[in-house]
Amino acid sequence: MKHKNPKPPNKKARSTIQILKELKDLSGGSLKIFPLLVPFAMTFISSAMEVASLGLIIPLLQLAIGEDIKSEALSKITEIYTNLFGISDRLHLIILTAVLIVLAVVLKNLFEYLSKIITQDMSMDIQHHVRTKMIHQLLMYDLLYFERKRIGEIEFMLQRGNMVPQFIMALRDTIEKIVMSLAYFCLMLYISWTISLMVFLILPTGYFVILWLKKLARSSSSKEQQSLSDLSVRSYRILSSIGLIKSYGTEDQEESEFNDISGGANEKMKKLNKVIALAPHLQEPLIVVAVVLMAGLSYVMFISGFKGAIAGFMTFFVVLKRFQSTFQTVAPSIVSIIRQKMIISSLLDLFRYEPWMVIPSGKLPFKGIKKSIEFKHINFKYDPNGPLILKDINLEIKKGQTVAFVGQTGSGKTTVVSLVARNFDYDDGQILIDGVPIKDYDMTSLRHHIGYVRQQAIILNLSVKDNLIYGMKRQVTHKEILKALKDAQMLDYVNSLPQKYDTIVGEGGADLSGGQRQRISIARAIIRNPDILILDEATSSVDTETEKKIQDALLRIFKNKTVLVNAHRLSTIEKADQIVVLEHGQLVEKGTFRQLISKKGRFFHYWKLQAGLR
Repeated sequence: MKHKNPKPPNKKARSTIQILKELKDLSGGSLKIFPLLVPFAMTFISSAMEVASLGLIIPLLQLAIGEDIKSEALSKITEIYTNLFGISDRLHLIILTAVLIVLAVVLKNLFEYLSKIITQDMSMDIQHHVRTKMIHQLLMYDLLYFERKRIGEIEFMLQRGNMVPQFIMALRDTIEKIVMSLAYFCLMLYISWTISLMVFLILPTGYFVILWLKKLARSSSSKEQQSLSDLSVRSYRILSSIGLIKSYGTEDQEESEFNDISGGANEKMKKLNKVIALAPHLQEPLIVVAVVLMAGLSYVMFISGFKGAIAGFMTFFVVLKRFQSTFQTVAPSIVSIIRQKMIISSLLDLFRYEPWMVIPSGKLPFKGIKKSIEFKHINFKYDPNGPLILKDINLEIKKGQTVAFVGQTGSGKTTVVSLVARNFDYDDGQILIDGVPIKDYDMTSLRHHIGYVRQQAIILNLSVKDNLIYGMKRQVTHKEILKALKDAQMLDYVNSLPQKYDTIVGEGGADLSGGQRQRISIARAIIRNPDILILDEATSSVDTETEKKIQDALLRIFKNKTVLVNAHRLSTIEKADQIVVLEHGQLVEKGTFRQLISKKGRFFHYWKLQAGLR
């Protein structure tokens, strides 16, 4: 995976155009301006066909009931019929007009269908690209991002990626409704501009209603999204800590707190649903008043012989009803888009970088350590406004050395080794490998040469074998797997499993004990055979005898490798080439086991505590 330097964040509220632009940037070419205009153009054509089909009803009715065609434009249409098709008798004109109406309706539905499927296909492709970009982005982020961000919140954000097609389709449908409303209104103007202008009595009121509903929906939607995110976070916490909940008997407490959060989310969702449901019920009475007024006035004018009399009135009323049913759905559609914009906008926030979120990669390929790793005046803090975790660390680790880091919890041991793997970036100073700043190396190639075994082993819901060969770029032999399991003191247990190393170990290694999970993780590092091995209290979950056997095997296997150990039991690091003692983020002692014991400083103090000496 390529690591790119981040772009500066943009925290302005997003408009619909801005959301489409950002989706375009993320879509991998699936969203382009011209293809996006095609379904919208088809919507316009569909609207034109709808107007044509309705407009032709007037001459059809006038021809059918024997009424005089008083409209100059409609008279022109019948003249075109006569010249183009060579017919002039009333029956053939009726048939031809009916055929043209049917053709217009068919074309209207055809273009509407094409508009929908093109938009659907495009939106599904965009969804696919956005989902993959989201995972790519998360994989780019520094571990610090995941420590600050709640996992349930991230999962909730990933689920929101499925809303992209709904947003684009809702946008298309809203545009279609607006265009159709305008088309109906234009046809009404053509039939009778005098009566149609009455609609302006109601449109300003409807416009202000829409503005009010948009403001209300934006506020309610923002609160709804936050409450749903909190609900997702709490659900994840319950499921991920079920063992702790059972051990401490806090089921009732967790259920009560979840009920409170769910109730709050439920109330906010109901409030937003009320806003959405309110829109048509505010608009419809206003529109119906206008319809009744226009219908009454049009009847008076038409029976007075105004432009087509009965046929004109009937057609005008049909168009008026179509206009009413379409226009009254515009406000709910806009309110729905507001809600979906909030969802998509929160999703796109994932791509708004902060400097601390991403560790920029260098370009120099890392081909393995040749001489040494050097820490020069390293300072580090997790929070820009927080205290220093590491203070002025100076240390040289030569190639092939085993270096153990010792200290109390919170002394900075894990942070030091994490900086070597570039899980975090230091603030001041330099870390050099073979004289080259570690930040200049390509991050992917650097990490391919590092094996990292954590205190909390990460085991996938795969077979033992697949867990062992995870991330390997080469073919791993059966002999290598058996040897790694043996060195990790895991072979006998794996041989006792029903399918041996093809046995699935469960989510997070649920079918394994804590010690077995760690040994699987150690065997994975042995197969990887890295230049640099980091053991972050990797054997703390196994008994002392097993730990001693694993440590001896690791020292033998990685004899010519560089090994960094965060020690849990001091008795297991007697053979380390160098022991580094940390306190409150500062290096206070370093030397061999014997040197530090004879010095009778901080290491000697820790050793006495573990040995039970006074």
